[in-house]
Amino acid sequence: MPIRIALGLGATAIALAIAGHRFSYLFRLVGKGRPDPKRFTDVRARVWAELSEVGGQRKLLRWTVPGMAHAFTFWGFTVLMYTILEAYGALFDRDFFVPLIGRGRALGFVEDFFAVAVLVSLCVFTGIRYANSPKRMDRRSRFFGSHTGAAWLVLVMIALVMLSLIGYRAAQVNTGNFPYGNSWWPFASHAVSRLFVHFGAGVNSDLETVLLILNIAVIVGFGVFLAYSKHLHIALAPINVATSRRPRALGPLYSTPDMDMENVSEDTVFGAGHIEDLSWKQLLDTLTCTECGRCQSVCPAWNTGKPLSPKLLIMALRDNLFESSPRLVGSPASMELGTHPDPATAAAAAKADAPTLVPTTIEPDVLWSCLTCGACVEECPVDIEHVDTIVEMRRYEVLMESRFPTEAGLMLRNIENQGDPWGLGGAKRTEWTQALDFEIPVITGTIPDDIEYLYWVGCAGALDERARKATQSTARLLHRAGVRFGILGPRETCTGDPARRLGNEYLYQEMGKANIATLEEVGAKKVIASCPH
Repeated sequence: MPIRIALGLGATAIALAIAGHRFSYLFRLVGKGRPDPKRFTDVRARVWAELSEVGGQRKLLRWTVPGMAHAFTFWGFTVLMYTILEAYGALFDRDFFVPLIGRGRALGFVEDFFAVAVLVSLCVFTGIRYANSPKRMDRRSRFFGSHTGAAWLVLVMIALVMLSLIGYRAAQVNTGNFPYGNSWWPFASHAVSRLFVHFGAGVNSDLETVLLILNIAVIVGFGVFLAYSKHLHIALAPINVATSRRPRALGPLYSTPDMDMENVSEDTVFGAGHIEDLSWKQLLDTLTCTECGRCQSVCPAWNTGKPLSPKLLIMALRDNLFESSPRLVGSPASMELGTHPDPATAAAAAKADAPTLVPTTIEPDVLWSCLTCGACVEECPVDIEHVDTIVEMRRYEVLMESRFPTEAGLMLRNIENQGDPWGLGGAKRTEWTQALDFEIPVITGTIPDDIEYLYWVGCAGALDERARKATQSTARLLHRAGVRFGILGPRETCTGDPARRLGNEYLYQEMGKANIATLEEVGAKKVIASCPH
């Protein structure tokens, strides 16, 4: 008995020390991101997200087979936390059970059911990973670029936890120390005990000790491995989900920097050029990534052969975060304190010497391939916000470095000078009305009393040949419905949102101010918009 206690508690103490040190380091690393106080508002929505997405596995269950397997694994680990209590109790007392509930047959059944369910789920995961092996499918695999070796090791470790659990419980049945007695409700334990029954009481006693110590060792070892691998999401996903933004995915961009030049100084940084320019939530995103590839599988850029994979982008940022850790949380010597006595000055100097995220960590073609559609965010089971991070890097490239594709430069100039991405000008904004058999009033002053709605057409709806057909159909529907509406015609300009998503926040805000002034000038009260921006 003293030996099993020493081994069990010794392994636990070592594992807790290693994992604790690692988590402390990760906490300090994430804390180097920019403040983001808005992450703790709207508590009701965050509680519901936690219940539905973490507890209910809502997003994971969109993919039925892997979703069900993950749900059983998640709830299996949750329920089987009780068996960890039983295991540590058994270290000290072979006949240990929790008073009142520790001998309940139903509890024994639930424990065995989830142990078996997790093992079945592991078989499902094995089949999925084999069928989607990157070695055979290359880019078509959603696991392309993921750390598949670590994933296989995790499957083995989880299997060892379950098998050693059932194994030592089976030995307990044969030694008479099983808390649930001879009841067959713990069906798996009793079934496996039949394999050991001929070994005799002495061998079963030793077997129970070995498997019990193995169970505890694998559990605490898994905790250490978790802290150093992509499976860190087991601990961080609930935090990431709880602090994610609502609404997500196809909603507006999260941050709006202050572009008032009166508030800009030499130290002002727009966007993210270095890893610490991202918020702490965006740094937490990188550590929470499960490398499951669901985002990659729905990304229109990746599926049309472009270099952007939302998953690989987040993984690259995570690698940069760890590579930058000596500068962020390292020793004072790493920040040249001998030259700069002030820590803040030393940190700024170290940052200035560090290469920027683009192109060192993220290739320009990867950054500019994103359509900002939000499909990745909508699909991500741990609520990583890829689009906001991409736009932050674009803002730095455009506003701080003036680095962007030639095509983007032309579009931005057209928006600024002509009010639309193609540079066609306001004179062509009413050409689409020529195909209609009724007149649409063009607002030149304020909106007359006999016009109820202002129809905001948008650049594509007014100027693109294919989009014009949708605009004309919308106008016909409004006319037939008897809706009184008018358009701004040449006075309408681009909303600036395409410029914003490309990173030119300044142009977006200037366009926004101009449009607000126009709407106030005409006295718009009710607006119908077919422009998605």
